[in-house]
Amino acid sequence: MPDVKYAERAKWEADKPGQMSLVLTKLQRADEGMYSCEICKDWDCTLVRNITLKVKYCTVLEAVRAADETPVSLPCSVGVTSGQQGPQNISWERVKGDNTVPVVSETAKSETLKFPSVSHSDSGWYRCKYKLGKTPNCSEINLQVGNNPVTTSVPVLTTSEVTMEIKKEESKGTHMPVVVPTTIIGIVAMVALILLIIYCRRNTQGASQLAQRHYTGLVYREDISFLIQIQFSEVFTFAYC
Repeated sequence: MPDVKYAERAKWEADKPGQMSLVLTKLQRADEGMYSCEICKDWDCTLVRNITLKVKYCTVLEAVRAADETPVSLPCSVGVTSGQQGPQNISWERVKGDNTVPVVSETAKSETLKFPSVSHSDSGWYRCKYKLGKTPNCSEINLQVGNNPVTTSVPVLTTSEVTMEIKKEESKGTHMPVVVPTTIIGIVAMVALILLIIYCRRNTQGASQLAQRHYTGLVYREDISFLIQIQFSEVFTFAYC
């Protein structure tokens, strides 16, 4: 933790073996921000993850439902106690997903946002921002025009959320298929056939010379035929020598 002032509101809890959680009690707007979790051994530290904490601080008011082409007033609901200075720097904005758009109206800087006549396109969430003294505050209200059901969920930006940003490197294996073309098998078979033919011819010549040595004066010639069958990956080749 970066500051000693968190010591009274922060504590460690073990969720399960090997996993710890940081628990913040009495959450404040000042707690909003990024938290980094590191695991250290001696002087070596490894960053495990970054966690972004967003704290909800806007008061959610009761939704307002109205018919088309009717006047509507949205209250800001500023909670001012007796003797306290009134709100300052009041502004209204429309919440659209993760973005906000300032409301352009004559009453956009007052505690009540007024619509002379509303239509279906005016439906949605509206946020009133103001200051009480030096403390920023806000309230949100949902306007529903027509027969649409009233949405009770609050906008994304106003909900208390913990967004974990975890970067993982996925190993990408390269699958290379093994392709054995039949032409390669044929070439290998041809080479083996040529070598066998050469071997057979040499043996035939050696046998003829040996026969001539044993039978002097006689011409002895014998055709020796060999039938060779080569089986190589379902390719059969026959050779005579």
